[in-house]
Amino acid sequence: MNIVACGLKGLKEATAQPKTIFVLWLANLLAAFPLYLVVSGAFGRALGASGLAGSLASKADMNAIFEVLTSASASLRDVMIAALGLIVLYEFAAIFLAGGILHTLLRKPERRAFASSFFSGGGRFYGRFFRLSASSLLLWLPAAAVYLVFDMALSAVFHDPNRELLGFYLGLLRAACALALFFLVKMILDYARIRIAVRDSRGVLAELLFAVRFVGRRLGRTLALYYVLGLVGLAALAIYGLADSSFAKTTPGAIAAGLALTQIFILSRGWLKIAFQAGQMEFYVGEINPSAAS
Repeated sequence: MNIVACGLKGLKEATAQPKTIFVLWLANLLAAFPLYLVVSGAFGRALGASGLAGSLASKADMNAIFEVLTSASASLRDVMIAALGLIVLYEFAAIFLAGGILHTLLRKPERRAFASSFFSGGGRFYGRFFRLSASSLLLWLPAAAVYLVFDMALSAVFHDPNRELLGFYLGLLRAACALALFFLVKMILDYARIRIAVRDSRGVLAELLFAVRFVGRRLGRTLALYYVLGLVGLAALAIYGLADSSFAKTTPGAIAAGLALTQIFILSRGWLKIAFQAGQMEFYVGEINPSAAS
């Protein structure tokens, strides 16, 4: 399969799914809003209403952050507990969203109502995708072991505390290894979910093992597709960063513009998430059944 064609097909499919993008944006909003209330409450108690408003209007007020850290330990604890709880809840919700995305992509020719397709798909695959997440420990643990071996090897071969520049480059190398392993496992899980959805399979462990073999036999092409789409995400991040830094948020209008820009960026992340699933599904179908690929 042509990797660029699969990537473009994924982006095209994602662009044709505005309702799915909206659902993903809404899920992010519902997860972030309670944390915003807790954080703003912590800052408000530490700084007062006027101080909070002044800190929000500045680009980065580290004094405000240190004020909360040093004088509001209870508030900080509330923030950490709320953040941890929301992360866990969002991970459970993400399993449902993944099922909805794949079911919508698969059932598009049937032209069912969006809500029926998305939410029935989320419920249909939730149990299987949840078991897949639990089974993913079979991948995460070996990946962690590989990273630890790599880290120890670097430390043994290049250990020199007096060469700070070498330590910096080794730190970058460690980070690159960790990210490569992280994205490799994520990619394998993507193909396992796609396999389950396409075949409506209930053998989660068998499909996970299939995904390992599928990726292993096509490692170069699967990684190429993943990173081609990843470059699109980096481009979106760069555009957002440049746009966000191009104006000072010192007025209510500028703050509102910055907030709107952030929401557009979150929408783009949802769009890219769908593009990953659609592009990888196109690649999978083309490899397993070339005559069925579009």
